[in-house]
Amino acid sequence: LVDFLKDDLQFVNVFVLTFKESDKRLTRGLQSMMKLLGRMFGRQMWSFGILSATHWGYDPRHVDIRNMSGYGEDDWTRQINRLLRGLKGDPQPLQSVFIDSFYDVGPSEFAEHKFRENTEKLLQFALNRSKPFECKDIEKAALEIREQQERLNELTRTVEQVKKEKHDLMRELERMKGQNYQLEKRNEKLSRQVSPITRSPLLV
Repeated sequence: LVDFLKDDLQFVNVFVLTFKESDKRLTRGLQSMMKLLGRMFGRQMWSFGILSATHWGYDPRHVDIRNMSGYGEDDWTRQINRLLRGLKGDPQPLQSVFIDSFYDVGPSEFAEHKFRENTEKLLQFALNRSKPFECKDIEKAALEIREQQERLNELTRTVEQVKKEKHDLMRELERMKGQNYQLEKRNEKLSRQVSPITRSPLLV
C-alpha cells in the first residue's frame, strides 16, 4: 500500500473512511488500523478525510427501523467521531456520507434521491480541496510497518514453538500413560501369583 501510494498514485484527493452501520465501538483491530493510518499520513490526513456509512439502506424497512430506534445519520456521525478522538493528529469531527450500494434494488424514489444526494456530497468534498494530499512523505510509516511485521513474524515463530512443545508433551504424556498401564498389568499378574496368607497353627 505504501509503495503504491508513493510511487504510483502519488496524490490523494480524499480519504473515504468506510464503516458499517453496525460499527459503533472501537475494536482492537479497528483501533490499530486507524492508528497506523494516522502514523502513516500524519495530522494533515484528517483534513482530507470523510466518513462513509455502508449497509445504510434507505428502503422503507430500514428507514422505519431507524425511526423506531431514534438512531439517524447525525447520531451515527457523532458516534464514529467519538471513536476517532485521541488518534494521531487529534482529528476534528469529520463529515459523513451515507451511500447505499444497493439503492436500486427494488423501486424506491427516496433511496435513489439519497444515493444521488450523498454521492454528490462526496464529489463536492473532493473537489473543494484546494490541492491534493501528497504521498511522498510516508517513508517513516514503511519502517514502522516493517518493524511491526518483524514483531509479527517473531510472535508467529513463538506460537509455532509453543505448539511443537505442546505436541511433544502430549506424546510424552501418552508414553507415560502406556508405561503406567503396563506396570499396573504386571502388578495385577504378580498379585495373582502370590499364595494366599494362611494363619499359623500356633495362633489357633
